[in-house]
Amino acid sequence: MKKGTTESLPSLRRRIDVIDRQIVRLFALRQEISRVIVSVKQAHHIAIEDPNREQTIVKRLEDQGRRLGVRKTFLGRIMRLIMAESKRIQKANT
Repeated sequence: MKKGTTESLPSLRRRIDVIDRQIVRLFALRQEISRVIVSVKQAHHIAIEDPNREQTIVKRLEDQGRRLGVRKTFLGRIMRLIMAESKRIQKANT
C-alpha cells in the first residue's frame, strides 16, 4: 500500500479490523495447538521450555520481518510474549 492512497479512513480502518480479527483467530489456533503439544511433550518426557528452539524461532521471524519492513525489536517482543503465553498454557495443562 502506498502513502498517497485515495482510500478513505473508514475503509482503511475496516481493513485493519479484518486483519485484527484474523490475528485473534490465529492466536486462538496457536493456543489450541499448544494444548495438544503439552500432551506430546508429557508422553515423551520432553521439557516444556526449550530455549534453543525459542531463540531459533525469534531469529527466524525477526529475519522474515526485516525482509517485510517490520522492526526486529517489535517482532522479538511480540514473539517472546506469544511464546510465554504458550508455555503458561502448557504448564497449566500438566
